[in-house]
Amino acid sequence: MLPGVTRRQPDIFAIVQGAFRDAWPVMRSRAGIYGLLAALCALGALAVPFAYLADADLQQEVRLQMALQPANLCGAVASFFAMAAVARTERPGFELTFVRVLAVVGIAIAVGAAAEFALVLLILPGVWIGTKWSLATWTYLLSDGENPFGESWAITTGHFWETFAYAILMAIAVGVLLAAGFFLPAFLAYLLPPAAVVLVPIAFLAYVFAYHVTFLGQMRLMLELRRLAAG
Repeated sequence: MLPGVTRRQPDIFAIVQGAFRDAWPVMRSRAGIYGLLAALCALGALAVPFAYLADADLQQEVRLQMALQPANLCGAVASFFAMAAVARTERPGFELTFVRVLAVVGIAIAVGAAAEFALVLLILPGVWIGTKWSLATWTYLLSDGENPFGESWAITTGHFWETFAYAILMAIAVGVLLAAGFFLPAFLAYLLPPAAVVLVPIAFLAYVFAYHVTFLGQMRLMLELRRLAAG
């Protein structure tokens, strides 16, 4: 970009690249909590070799779920710690209170329900609504007193295609990360039950890293669109 020229569109590639680059340092700030959750995953994985005790017809399914669910459940808990850690990179005093947790869950349900309802009618309205409200969680968490749905809608106006392209690009990048870091170790834990105690915590940590990448990218895209809207 030339000196003195202000960018009028978000650089989605730079946002995704920066999210991957900065996710690990942010993740390390909560190393104690994630270490504890990884230890719980290891304890849960100790049950994988005992899947043979299940009914013969269900043994494979039980072993697969034992390999997946400890990382899934601990990952769901870790997602809220990751969200707070990411928010503090922008606002150091941020606290993810119980009320905020409920609000975040409510926003996710509202956006998902609205997008699903629109998809039932036609595909394009569902994609449109899902994209326009995709930043509502972060407009709420870093709110300046505005309606998070209204602000997400407003700041993506004129930037719909960039927001949509960002979502596709991030989904592909995180999908590759999860395939290598989460699903592969979990599948190996399924195939090699004695190694599950090591492989399942690895899958969990990859899951947590993916949360940090996703949240950093969403927050930074929201902040960039907010800046462009203000300018």
